[in-house]
Amino acid sequence: LPSRPISIPVTDLIALTTGAARVPPLASLQRSGADVVVGSPLAPLGASDVVITGPAQADFVLPADLGPGVFGATVILPEDARVWGDCTVKVELLGPRPADTVTLASVSVDGSSPVARFTARLPAAGGSGTRTLRLIVADGPVGRGPVQDVVVLRRAMIIADR
Repeated sequence: LPSRPISIPVTDLIALTTGAARVPPLASLQRSGADVVVGSPLAPLGASDVVITGPAQADFVLPADLGPGVFGATVILPEDARVWGDCTVKVELLGPRPADTVTLASVSVDGSSPVARFTARLPAAGGSGTRTLRLIVADGPVGRGPVQDVVVLRRAMIIADR
């Protein structure tokens, strides 16, 4: 970035943040579990699409210095999966013990309702300091089985309170 002020017409602005550490995209987090496909790193604010093919679960480790905030995304069943695709995406915040795990959000998508949005409140870190989000893609309420159960998480971002 230049060390001098720059001028950009507001109509040319795609995204802006004054504190990138406060708005980490899901695509940038350390992950494990299911094969997760991440889209272009050139997406605004680094919020690349995240693709998960179910049935699967994927874990994303939240930055240790990230305080409480909000996690949100748009869940899309791709057009080429809308004939048989029918799945539920559940977002969990893992606790130190399985009994401490909390479900933050759950949305379902299928061919007749291929787009869903969620926003989930993230509490402050507990004693361990490590927080992990688990995304579970499972067969949906229509019960067509796991055929074409693939979701795209678009603009999956975390926004810290401060």
